[in-house]
Amino acid sequence: MLWRVVFGVLTILASILLPWWLSIVLALACAFYFKLFFEIVIVGLIIDSIYGSGVIGYHFSYLFTLVMTIIFIMILKLKDSLSMY
Repeated sequence: MLWRVVFGVLTILASILLPWWLSIVLALACAFYFKLFFEIVIVGLIIDSIYGSGVIGYHFSYLFTLVMTIIFIMILKLKDSLSMY
């Protein structure tokens, strides 16, 4: 439990302080390791608020949040299919 909190805080701080690609890699690694790592969506929101300028031609500025949510759902399904019962 303590490691989950430590890595959650580190991942959120990484999304603020580190380049976007490095914080995404850290968030993905944590999402694979920890069960229900919802912080990945928070990382998407932070990256969108710092770097997001919207998709060209559209007024949708939450692209990273959408992508991170889809990746989160895909990781959950992948972990369920890989688990042994």
